[in-house]
Amino acid sequence: TMLAESFPKDLTILLPFYTTATMERVVKEGTCATGSTLARFFSNLPNSGRPHRVMVYDLHTLQGRFYLYGNALASLHTAFPLLIDKIQGTNIDCVAFPDAGAEKRFSEYFKKSLPNVELIVCGKKRDPYDPSRRTVVIKDGDAKGRNVVIVDDMVQSG
Repeated sequence: TMLAESFPKDLTILLPFYTTATMERVVKEGTCATGSTLARFFSNLPNSGRPHRVMVYDLHTLQGRFYLYGNALASLHTAFPLLIDKIQGTNIDCVAFPDAGAEKRFSEYFKKSLPNVELIVCGKKRDPYDPSRRTVVIKDGDAKGRNVVIVDDMVQSG
């Protein structure tokens, strides 16, 4: 109520990391889609005259923008141009995606922006004797002798 009582002309919320974005796989009844729940919180903030702007950087799943409604509008941004600027002019000649999700999300950006850079796609292989143990293996491409940068669509360590 403190926010509503201050009568803001407008409100911009910056989310450099949408913490619940990876918890959207609802595979059994009774599981809560937490990304939707957080968006509902922003959508139901007190009205300030016009919709609140919720700025999100590199949202894990692009459909997450549709969780916002009513008093909140998604304003999607990406840090991808900053990454391209950092890579250009360096000796990096290879980009590795640790899983298919990252490859699907970012490979076209790299093909357009850095056409001479080798793209590698990795995947997780589960240990048949211990399913909780996984090993990352290269599925497509070759990193031998290359200067590699790893690009993932979700980095939870910051």
